[in-house]
Amino acid sequence: MNIFEIKYECMRPVLFLYTLLIFAINVVAGQEKQETDSLYNAPAEGGFLGIDTSEIYRVVPSMPQFPGGEAKMFKYLVENIDFPTLDSNDVILGRIIIQFVIDEDGNVRNAKVNSKVAPDIAREILDVINAMPLWTPGKMDGNRVRVLFVLPIYIRHD
Repeated sequence: MNIFEIKYECMRPVLFLYTLLIFAINVVAGQEKQETDSLYNAPAEGGFLGIDTSEIYRVVPSMPQFPGGEAKMFKYLVENIDFPTLDSNDVILGRIIIQFVIDEDGNVRNAKVNSKVAPDIAREILDVINAMPLWTPGKMDGNRVRVLFVLPIYIRHD
């Protein structure tokens, strides 16, 4: 037996235990991911604005579409959001995150501004979001489903 074979024989139990540990970690991680966060399912607990989220999806094979596509949606937002007169304390430069649900009929539901902005600015944004025309609803397995939509809006004050 040469020196390499002796070292390998001594390390064999360690390598086996290491391999077993890596396998166990991967199995447990796979089970946790499967149980808590499917690619298509939104979290069933915690709710979203006080509504049951067990049937609201985050990602579906056919995502909701604004009429005319994303470019038309941003054009709609630019043309319709009219920011109120700002005082020096209103900081709106940067990113504002809006969440809403597109229901099975393409309606915007449960819109919420998830960024810290002045109340009158949030109200204006929500009024425009809630007045959006009907979207093409999201679909999964050929069925229309409710889909959570997260929309970042980037603001520049010129």
